[in-house]
Amino acid sequence: PQQGMIAREVKRLGLEDRISMPGYNREPWSAYATAKMFALSSVSEPFGNVVVEAMAFGLPVVATACSGPLEILKHGRFGRIVSLADEVQLAQAIDDTLAEPGDPEERRKRADAFSFAVRVPAYTSLIDEVLGECDRRVMRSIDTVAPSGGMSP
Repeated sequence: PQQGMIAREVKRLGLEDRISMPGYNREPWSAYATAKMFALSSVSEPFGNVVVEAMAFGLPVVATACSGPLEILKHGRFGRIVSLADEVQLAQAIDDTLAEPGDPEERRKRADAFSFAVRVPAYTSLIDEVLGECDRRVMRSIDTVAPSGGMSP
């Protein structure tokens, strides 16, 4: 909603050669491949697939302190976290990140932790555990109602 206003400000400041705002893209892979870093300024982000995608490309990430990026970036271990609605801190973190981007391989490994190859078995295991616990509870309740294995009167 604010892209037009931000684009005008970028132009007013003469930063068009330094800032790209391509907008929504169904196939962002080429943008990730040519980017130097990734910044996410969301006020609310329950997870943030874009953060994981950027990290999978090895990009350094700057993100606001909302739940998704905090979890993905491990509270700053794998990227910079800035306060919500603090544009000065965001700008400084972007400058710092461009100056010292860090190790792309660490970011790729962290992104792998969120891959389907890792998450599907983890979710399957969790579901099996929950269903197993449900089965055990049902069996205990049956034993309580009919301890001899027969029908209750």
